[in-house]
Amino acid sequence: MIQLFATFNNYILFAENTRRRINEIERDLSKKDLSDDDLQEAGEDLSEQLGRVLEAKIIVNSIKERLEY
Repeated sequence: MIQLFATFNNYILFAENTRRRINEIERDLSKKDLSDDDLQEAGEDLSEQLGRVLEAKIIVNSIKERLEY
């Protein structure tokens, strides 16, 4: 049970860090002088973050289901 709560807390920290990172990317994208490479890199970063978020969601839902039973 303690391990589940520890893992859950790690994913809460992950969510906070991911929100910060996405806000940084958004701020960078709002600059007027972006090159195509900058846009490509931002898209790749967001794509990578999406993959991590989806994986985290699956794990957190699994933890939630275990705690509900």
